[in-house]
Amino acid sequence: MKIQKFFSALMLIGAVAFASCEPIPDDPDGPGPGGKDTTSVVTGDTLTVAQAIAKQDNSTAFVKGYIVGWYSNHNNDKKVIFSADATADTTVIATNIVIADAVAETDQAKCVCVQLPAGALRSALNLLDHPENFHAATVLKGELTTYNTMAGLKNISEASLNGNPISTEIDVNSAIVATCAEAADAASKLAPGASSTEYYKVSGTVGSVATSAANLVSYGNINFTLQDETGAIGCYYINYLNNEKFTSEDQILNPGDKVTVVSQLKNYEKNGTTTPELANGFLLSIEKGEVVIEVTTLSFADVYDLGSKLAAGVTTMEQYRTTGIISQVNTAADKLVGYGNCNFIITDPTGACTSTITCYYTNWLDNKPFTSVEDIPVAGDTVTVVGPLMNYNGTTVEFYKGYIETIKRGANTGENPGENPGSDVNLPEGTRDTINFAGNCFNLDDEVTIMQTATYTLGDYTFLFDGRANTSSGTKIMTDMFRMYKGTSLTITSTHNIKAIYFDTTASAAQKYGADLLTCNVGSIAVDAKYDGLWSAPADANTTSVVFGNTGQVRINQLIIIY
Repeated sequence: MKIQKFFSALMLIGAVAFASCEPIPDDPDGPGPGGKDTTSVVTGDTLTVAQAIAKQDNSTAFVKGYIVGWYSNHNNDKKVIFSADATADTTVIATNIVIADAVAETDQAKCVCVQLPAGALRSALNLLDHPENFHAATVLKGELTTYNTMAGLKNISEASLNGNPISTEIDVNSAIVATCAEAADAASKLAPGASSTEYYKVSGTVGSVATSAANLVSYGNINFTLQDETGAIGCYYINYLNNEKFTSEDQILNPGDKVTVVSQLKNYEKNGTTTPELANGFLLSIEKGEVVIEVTTLSFADVYDLGSKLAAGVTTMEQYRTTGIISQVNTAADKLVGYGNCNFIITDPTGACTSTITCYYTNWLDNKPFTSVEDIPVAGDTVTVVGPLMNYNGTTVEFYKGYIETIKRGANTGENPGENPGSDVNLPEGTRDTINFAGNCFNLDDEVTIMQTATYTLGDYTFLFDGRANTSSGTKIMTDMFRMYKGTSLTITSTHNIKAIYFDTTASAAQKYGADLLTCNVGSIAVDAKYDGLWSAPADANTTSVVFGNTGQVRINQLIIIY
């Protein structure tokens, strides 16, 4: 087993790039906005919060209570914030509220966490957009099931606020008619992360589609780019006609289709960057079309130059072809078939361009999904890639949702630490598992600072981070690395007898953040000239567990575990 956790002609009108790998609900179980009128007065056997806590049996019920706060999982704190205010390090979360029987309740054990589905109910109830809802009386209909580690109420379909029913009916006739550019401009003026209360009606042509036909039915909604003569805007979590879920792969949209979308606006925010979008809407009309996509062959350097000149977050309608050598694969072999695509990084085979190009959501030969783990590319392979270009966040040139046209398997040159970390490091013989932290291998929604302890399991390995000895920064797990600050420790435990662990770390000109700052409780660490380190088990025996400490900040991008 190999574990690899990893991490797309200029155009007048580009399609807005997608921020997520595949369309997923706005929160783990949140459906799109409902299309039916649920303004009926709530009647029947309505439960108190205490009764709802005792009856977590997945049944559907009405529950009454007061909105007393919201649940925060930022930095893994797992606690209720009993106010409508932001905490020191995060804004109020709009995807949930917490209710209690007493208006001034502050005991988390006496509360129910309510999942707010995307759409009218979330827009009306959440404390981010409506801090005035704090301490308001509410009655909600939903499923009694655990949510956010608490007694919960999920998939709510009806609600009232201070005795007034909340309508989930969307009045298409009152939707604001706008062009793509007008919708994008209005969305950009919303607060970061906020959604509009109004619905907009926008018509245009489908550009790139970020939802596969196979996933369309599973998710029930679609992500795509909408463009017209004024500009482009991303469309997320869009339902089918009549605001129904997609139920057939044949319903998939294709580039060139003409559609009208009715949706709320959202100013999507992640890591301080905002992106205007149409989110949580539905298709009002579809006119199937056909678009002929030209493929232009360019050198690696020309592709990079073209992509770097695109505006941040813009992808081309045109497709390009170039050849490169894979330097890093950012998809685990055991995830390849499930995802059906692969993420990797290529370098210029001629050496003329020193920059790299990322290939994101890349399909296999003939633009087909990957169906076998044996097909996974590896570092050293030479590939010809075809696809549209994107400048992700203005910093990374990507082939976005393209495919591998040809592949030539080749021996690794020794420049990629994923397979051979360098000529000055000799890895022992054995099976290698590569764990790439640049791929957000712990699947975190946000970076985590560990001041206590945290345990993560990856395949045959358990990672125990202990930040209790550090009172300032702890251990920070990020999307591209994890940082061990002085005084913290990492225990790696395996189901195998480990022979060696290679640490691929980073360093800057001003300060080293490498493996030369690592310590270990057994075995030894040899550090090479690049500040990368090789830990070796004791000469007389392998081990299934080793504890690493540090004498300063260590930034680890990747591990290779040999057993």
